[in-house]
Amino acid sequence: MKNGGICADSRNCDTEKFVEVMNQRGWCGYSDWRMPTRLELQSIVNYSQEIPAVEIQFFPYAQNSYYWTADIDIDDLDYAWMINFVYGNIQGNLTSIPRVVRLVRSSG
Repeated sequence: MKNGGICADSRNCDTEKFVEVMNQRGWCGYSDWRMPTRLELQSIVNYSQEIPAVEIQFFPYAQNSYYWTADIDIDDLDYAWMINFVYGNIQGNLTSIPRVVRLVRSSG
C-alpha cells in the first residue's frame, strides 16, 4: 500500500480493512478478494528454488518477504501463520508486526 506499509491512519492498517478497501474499489474488476489460508498460500511455493520460492513468471511482483495468511495460531490468538517467500517456510508471528499481503479469490 501507499507509504510502504507505514500507517498514517491506523484504521487502514489491518488486513481486514485492506481486504474491505480492495473489494470496495473493485480491484482488478472483482469484489470478492480475501486473505488466503495457510494451505492456499503454501500451494504456490516452489520448494525447488529459493529467493524467491515462487515462480516469478506467474508471480512477477512477489517480494522476498513473509506473507500473512488468514489462519490464526490457535495456541496464541495474538499470532497468525505466515509463509516466507524467500525459502518457503511456514511460521507463526505476532499479528502486530507488519508483513506483506497477497489476496486471493475463490474460483467460480
